[in-house]
Amino acid sequence: SQEGGGVFVADDALLALTDSAILLCSATQRGGGISAVSSITLTMTSSTMSNCFAVGSIANGGGIFAANSCTLTMENAAITSCVAFSEFYAATGGGICVENFCVLTLTGSVVTSCAADGYNSAGGGISAASSCDLTLTSSEVASCITNGFYEAVGGGIFAEESCALMLISSAVSSCESTGFSAFGGGISNNGLVVLTLTNTAVTNCATTAVFVSYGGGIDAAASCSVTLTSSAVTHCLATDASSTEGGGLFMTSSFLTLASSLILSCRVSGPPDSRTEAGGLRADGGEYIITNGSSIRNCSAPLGNTLSVTSAVVTYVFPTAAGYWLPQIECRVYREICPSNGLACLENRDACSKVIDDVNGSAPVGCTPSSVVQPCPWKLNPSLLLKRIYQLPAEPLDADLPFACV
Repeated sequence: SQEGGGVFVADDALLALTDSAILLCSATQRGGGISAVSSITLTMTSSTMSNCFAVGSIANGGGIFAANSCTLTMENAAITSCVAFSEFYAATGGGICVENFCVLTLTGSVVTSCAADGYNSAGGGISAASSCDLTLTSSEVASCITNGFYEAVGGGIFAEESCALMLISSAVSSCESTGFSAFGGGISNNGLVVLTLTNTAVTNCATTAVFVSYGGGIDAAASCSVTLTSSAVTHCLATDASSTEGGGLFMTSSFLTLASSLILSCRVSGPPDSRTEAGGLRADGGEYIITNGSSIRNCSAPLGNTLSVTSAVVTYVFPTAAGYWLPQIECRVYREICPSNGLACLENRDACSKVIDDVNGSAPVGCTPSSVVQPCPWKLNPSLLLKRIYQLPAEPLDADLPFACV
């Protein structure tokens, strides 16, 4: 069949699978195992889907395809060895593909050994597009791959177009994106995606490509927001391309917060005379906050072992972990000098340095205008005011961050 090789449901239907198995099913377009369209509620409890395939000119959801306000809930379930394959067009969601306002919730579940393989490929394990909400709790996406003749994104998980992706006490491990261009071996996000990782690890993921290979662990582009709390990106790799950047994370024109988190033992490697930089973090535009003792350690690259910064604002907010240090200042507002007869201005100078400008950009009453050059990016992030911070220079950094005390 074209849709739903095992099961096809549509139009407000309810499908519940308990202690069930869907095996060796296939479709010629979408949903090798299950296709659910238009306000479907689907639950899988203690069930398995294995060796299902979507193969054709359109290939979405080797295991499950869902679109248009569907709700999918998986508890203690497994999707394994499912594939979306298209020889000449796009293949998305080797395990699961959701589109258009769907909600996907995985608890205690796994998506393993799945693949998206096509001319362009996205989401070897899971793919989400157009305002979908995904939550993974105590779950794992492992050993999944995107293989793209031209472009491959999100070996484990891919999300785009204003989706929200939350991983709690979960893992993305041993996933890979490989193609002419490859992005996000573990997780790739594009276009206003909100990614939140809490107590979660992205480990042993990789990008391998010919032209560009970005974000061995995580890739984010076009105004995405990424937050890692008590999480880690470890032993990830970007390799083999003419331009290879961000062994741990590659981010462009996006926002990152690392809180009590770690980027560890990530690396980039490329052929001779290639652009190869940023073993840990590549920050290309946007704002980056590193705080609560977070660190980037033991990463390697020909240029910028730890990170590389271009047109971005990267700020470390104290404290560091015990045994580490950085230069620091208190974030204050620098203001223009007081006029020669400005006794009241001089008396208010300290107080004025503790207050940001008004919403319209004008100085508070009794204060001089803020200076062009500022010691910290309080205009971008007012919450930094009066905190102890270190603003990283816009250049590659080879030393671990923060620095170890000797």
